[in-house]
Amino acid sequence: GVDDGTYIRLGTTTRKADPSLVRELQRGAEGQKFDEQPAIGETVDDLDLPALESMLGRPVDEAVLKTLGLVIADQRRLVPTYGGVLVAGKNRERLFSGAWVQVARFRGDKRIDIFDQAEYHGHLPQVLDEVLAFLSKHAYRTAEFTGRAKRNDVLSIPLDAIREVVVNAFVHASYETSGVNFKIAFFDDRIEVESPGTLFPGVTVEDILRGVSVVRNPTIARFYRELGLVEQWGTGIPSVIEALAERGLPAPSIEELPGRLLVTIPIPLHRPSIDPRPGTVRGGGQSPSNQAEELSNQAGEPSRDLLARLASASAAGLARADLLASIGLDNQTKNAKRYIQPLIEAGFVALTIPSKPTSPKQRYVLTEAGRRSLRS
Repeated sequence: GVDDGTYIRLGTTTRKADPSLVRELQRGAEGQKFDEQPAIGETVDDLDLPALESMLGRPVDEAVLKTLGLVIADQRRLVPTYGGVLVAGKNRERLFSGAWVQVARFRGDKRIDIFDQAEYHGHLPQVLDEVLAFLSKHAYRTAEFTGRAKRNDVLSIPLDAIREVVVNAFVHASYETSGVNFKIAFFDDRIEVESPGTLFPGVTVEDILRGVSVVRNPTIARFYRELGLVEQWGTGIPSVIEALAERGLPAPSIEELPGRLLVTIPIPLHRPSIDPRPGTVRGGGQSPSNQAEELSNQAGEPSRDLLARLASASAAGLARADLLASIGLDNQTKNAKRYIQPLIEAGFVALTIPSKPTSPKQRYVLTEAGRRSLRS
């Protein structure tokens, strides 16, 4: 209880609830929501009205603020709600220290080698586009031609699914949780989205994956829906699963950690390109055609010839000796490391038995990214 401590289930463990979660449980028992409460000490002038008008695309007056639940009457005067502050409050970070976003691109699969990073302290609905632009910068971009004059740029990361996960994080976060801000990490094999607070009390990970929705912040959710960023409550994660499945990727994983929620989105393997000069790194947002050109510059024309040779081979692929012989080289490890390995790391060539790289039955095949590179 309140005196001896309140305990909750967190994954497979039982833990003592922190003060913010206890307050949320108490409000839930009284049928109240945090973001609908008046922000004590704030005034309507503390809302960024020009930003609200820019986001909504129309003039914003007192009636609009009331309708959206961004202001509420308190002691005979209008004051912002906590939801209003979180959407467009000038003093948002003073009241909620975790209401900002860190984004980073890590090389590899651990939080060790930072390739690029950025911080965003603007209004969260507006920050969304900046976050997606950062992630897009570090994805591979290819061109698909559906006609003579029709070109479609295709990103190598599932941007729609990522957008949905980030929006869900902004809408369903527990902003009372202190010491935790939004963190989005781009690794070689996944993108992690970390948000303040665990799941709403009584909601499980299995519920979320099935589309069960309990709205923690109805004012914030209503505003995001007004912006067209939330279509229907409860469809977020199921739509992410569907979008990933269309790309042949597994469903995201959701994990409750102390004070935060972690959603992991699997992505195709990405590796930032390494500049041949020691100690330097190039940006990771290259298109496959530019990347193939860089590989050719580093390894010579054989890189392009290898891709062309694999394109004309059977679906079973080629053995290393045959592949190297096709460009006049001996079957030596140093030749494979110089000419074949960079193509594998770039995602243009794949192994038929990736778990046993040195298997005598090993064959090399051209990937779809490699085919697109040749076409472009």
